[in-house]
Amino acid sequence: MKNMRSGQKNQGFTLIELMIVVAIIGILASIAVPQYQTYIARADVMTEVAGAMRPYQLCLEEFAATEGATPLTTTVWDTACPGALSGTDGANGDITQVDYAYVDDNNATLTLTFDTVANGVSSSIAGTTVEITGTISASGATSFAATAGGTLDAELMPKI
Repeated sequence: MKNMRSGQKNQGFTLIELMIVVAIIGILASIAVPQYQTYIARADVMTEVAGAMRPYQLCLEEFAATEGATPLTTTVWDTACPGALSGTDGANGDITQVDYAYVDDNNATLTLTFDTVANGVSSSIAGTTVEITGTISASGATSFAATAGGTLDAELMPKI
């Protein structure tokens, strides 16, 4: 039984066609790999910051609701928020330190510092800081936003 009709040639890809395909795959990979690494770093930052920030957000919201302002000092903060201490005691995961800073009665800043590469943190975020500003509105609602005051690259800044 014949599978091919007479006169039909068995054709494959030429070397130049294969080289073009390999070149296209190489170009796509050179674009995709850095984008993927940025995506992974951004996901790491968001996960760590969101996890570390939750107790601090809750504490600032409760303090603002009862006192009508932000804590004046770190000592007042630590007394009011024993579950979210300022400094190394309140840090967790890849965040080694969380520092509270009074700005004014309606604003406070939390600075989160990432651990080092030696402790397993990605080199793109190791040792950097993220500043989160908590703002109390006139109605008493508290909102949070990542500000440009930290040392983390803008493209990796979390959306809080």
